[in-house]
Amino acid sequence: MAGDAVPGIILRPKVENYVTIVPALPTRRVFDGKPNQRRADPFSIPFFGAYWFFRAAEKRLPAGAVEIRGDPAATEFKTTDFSPISMEARQNFGSLIDLSCYKAIELLISNGDRRPGTVRVELILTNTTLPGEPHQSLGIAPVNSTLHWFPGDSRPPVKEVLSFRMPAQAAIQRFDEATIRFELGSPRERWSAEIAIEKFGLIPRGL
Repeated sequence: MAGDAVPGIILRPKVENYVTIVPALPTRRVFDGKPNQRRADPFSIPFFGAYWFFRAAEKRLPAGAVEIRGDPAATEFKTTDFSPISMEARQNFGSLIDLSCYKAIELLISNGDRRPGTVRVELILTNTTLPGEPHQSLGIAPVNSTLHWFPGDSRPPVKEVLSFRMPAQAAIQRFDEATIRFELGSPRERWSAEIAIEKFGLIPRGL
């Protein structure tokens, strides 16, 4: 990795003193000239996990990874040997969530990257309480909000929502952990993406 050549990095974003998990609210009427329309608020969970950076050849975060704090939307790492880098964001929710209650999961990201068309994101759900820790991928979504860099560029990160639908037949029924895997395409395979996960939005079925 760049800098003082470490085998891997665990980046933890700066978090508020209190992390609030907002439960799904019941449907309520919306006054917008359509009295029969109803809306439900999604189950919103802030991201309070960690980002992993390591050489892709390692397949997983190696022993000896260095832990630091910083803003993922303003921090970039690269490999020193020009090999591809792996970047993942991981969060354990601390309790099991039933897939059958939701039709989709949205990721709100903060995108400070400046290499358009080079990042795609895969969302993987895992049940860590079961033997073998079975998992289910919800697919891959492209990141489309990346701005082009220019000299003196000081624009703030761009917000974008990535949506992932639940499969009709899932390999698991409940999950307690999410892995966001960043696919880094040419010509930036050795450079991590300057993207932060802000929160998860769980969209109830029936909306």
